[in-house]
Amino acid sequence: MLKPRYVSIPVLLVLMAGCGGGGGSPTVPSDTPTPAPAVSGDMLAISQNKGWNYQGATTTSGPLTLTLYADPSSNGVTPLVLLAVAGTQADATAGSKAAAITVSASANGYAIGSYTIYNADGSIYANGALPTGSLLVPNTLTQGQTFTPYSGMTATVSFVGSVPGAGACPTQSAGATVQYSFQGQSYKVSYVPGCGVTQYVGNHGETFTLTSIGTYQLGTIGDVTRMRSLTLFDSLKSLWHVVTSGERLHNVLHP
Repeated sequence: MLKPRYVSIPVLLVLMAGCGGGGGSPTVPSDTPTPAPAVSGDMLAISQNKGWNYQGATTTSGPLTLTLYADPSSNGVTPLVLLAVAGTQADATAGSKAAAITVSASANGYAIGSYTIYNADGSIYANGALPTGSLLVPNTLTQGQTFTPYSGMTATVSFVGSVPGAGACPTQSAGATVQYSFQGQSYKVSYVPGCGVTQYVGNHGETFTLTSIGTYQLGTIGDVTRMRSLTLFDSLKSLWHVVTSGERLHNVLHP
């Protein structure tokens, strides 16, 4: 994976205006900085029973279909449950629960509350809570912007424009790619405001791209109460490494 990079703000070329008709005086050249491209809006676009379907592969398990499903909210907290099934399918709603995180909307964007990793039989492999105020993604993403989701993790907006997977969004618009870095690991997530996550690229090159969005009546499949009451395990420092590890998904699908 590429290391976080910082994109400099482009500067307009100095415009040299010629003399006007009739021998007018030349204009004085000036530099006008071009604002960095930015997008604003609801970066996750969560609504009850909504499911985002992704297709891709990991280096260990081959082709996979993932569905990120929004459980019904409770007290302003929404569990996003990751379902996984082997092969290339329209969705993974009939697959195994692989992981879940709880998120809540704030004035600045979406904050992460906690996470759970499931075994193939549905039992809990590991879970815990992240520090209060752990910001997954702010409401405005500007190219070159940096922020700290939580202590030890950094995030850089590496690109704003046409992002992978945006073609599956109901409304076509520009998005942004954020590169998250933690303890030498690097992950890229692309967002489109009003649509949600359109692509994920993992630390080992695993790539999952949005193929469709649907509404599914799966009921409540996340355990909000349990997840909200736990503390972070010292051995599970990186949410992104555990939730999206190709090896972990492989173990979930092939115990």
